[in-house]
Amino acid sequence: MAIDWAKFLTPLPYVESFAYSPTLRRITAGGGGVSGAGGVEGFAYSDDGMTWLPGTCSPVPVHLDRGRGIIWNPVYAKFYAFENRNDSDNLITSADGINWTTIVNPPPTGGGTSYNVIAVNPSGHMLCVGVGFQTLYFGVSLVWQAYDGMIAIGFGPWNDVVWHPGSNVWVAIAEDGDIRIATGPNDITWTGRHGFEVAYQKSWSKLACNSVTRQMVAVSTFTSPFAMTSMDGFVWTVPTAIPTTLTSPYNVLTLIHTMRLGGLNGKYIFIINGRRGGIEESEVMVSEDGINWTVDSILPKVTVSGTPRSFYASLIDAPELEKFVAGFWVNNTEAQIVTQSEDSITGSGGLELDASATGSGMVLIEVAVAILVNGTTEYVPSIGGIEMGEGSTQIVQSKDPSGIYTFITNQRYDRLYSRNSSPSETSDVKIPDPFFKTAYIGS
Repeated sequence: MAIDWAKFLTPLPYVESFAYSPTLRRITAGGGGVSGAGGVEGFAYSDDGMTWLPGTCSPVPVHLDRGRGIIWNPVYAKFYAFENRNDSDNLITSADGINWTTIVNPPPTGGGTSYNVIAVNPSGHMLCVGVGFQTLYFGVSLVWQAYDGMIAIGFGPWNDVVWHPGSNVWVAIAEDGDIRIATGPNDITWTGRHGFEVAYQKSWSKLACNSVTRQMVAVSTFTSPFAMTSMDGFVWTVPTAIPTTLTSPYNVLTLIHTMRLGGLNGKYIFIINGRRGGIEESEVMVSEDGINWTVDSILPKVTVSGTPRSFYASLIDAPELEKFVAGFWVNNTEAQIVTQSEDSITGSGGLELDASATGSGMVLIEVAVAILVNGTTEYVPSIGGIEMGEGSTQIVQSKDPSGIYTFITNQRYDRLYSRNSSPSETSDVKIPDPFFKTAYIGS
């Protein structure tokens, strides 16, 4: 089920945050400025996760949150980013993910607040949190308003905020303070959860929510990563340790939940940065339930000033592009993006075919690829071919709409593959043996 990653250059020296629009089928990235721009922040965009072009912004921003600084708002059909310019904050928006403009007359800041994170709910309402007790809200009044909503809860830093679709509340988490979990229906009224309970006073970093089951997961950062779950945002399970293989883990800057078909369907995924034996590494961790975690893959290192380094701040899933994309957060000229090149469906695959048993040397194989999605069996319609042991490839045609695929071969089976939007690309789709049905044809 491991993701294979490939490195790509962008016009940005480093990347802090992503957003993806399924409507535009476009990923936009924010981070280090375009070469020659003096190292300030900028934007880039891609329609395939591999080829990246520079965006434009006036004025040029100088800081975005690592991991959650940009969103796509499907109600208003726009990207929104929140940038922090020292002690002043600006909202930036784009209809196409290419050309960005600063919203005129940004809302006031107060209470020592420095906004970082921006989130959206199904109504299109948006919320910003950060360091300080003030929150910024775009709601029914259709204007941005600042409130001292967290003044009774704590200063934070509030590292993330996500809407819970079942309870219809915002859920925010913090890395410091007596109360580190808070919920609010509209930004003005906030309630602390599990306050002063030592078990919950971890350095909480990022949140993600399963929009179908409505389970929410929070992951902590620094030397001992933990995870906790909640079905309503109010009551949380006792945090459990995450078994990273890093000897010195030090931060988690991104966490997502994906509903795409494939090996990572219905999984929570985050990146943890750290060291193993003094060497920097970044692990991709996956979990179905938010409690039991395994290492999926190790992200590629990037050479920085002659030293291999690994430090990733952002991760996005673009299902329509069949890509996961991670952003490298250290200024370099080798690669700022690593993009999924292969995603295996659960199972090891591999099936030896005994052609001699047929008398004709030919084997007919019917493959029913069944994947359990949210409790319902669905068939994967994207199987595109089979690759034989000798390296030849044969296109597979669908036998019927039910997902049964038929092909004939007299060679050893190696793998099935699905075609992406580009005919030249393939992704491994390794199918476990129980999904195979075989029949032999005599001469």
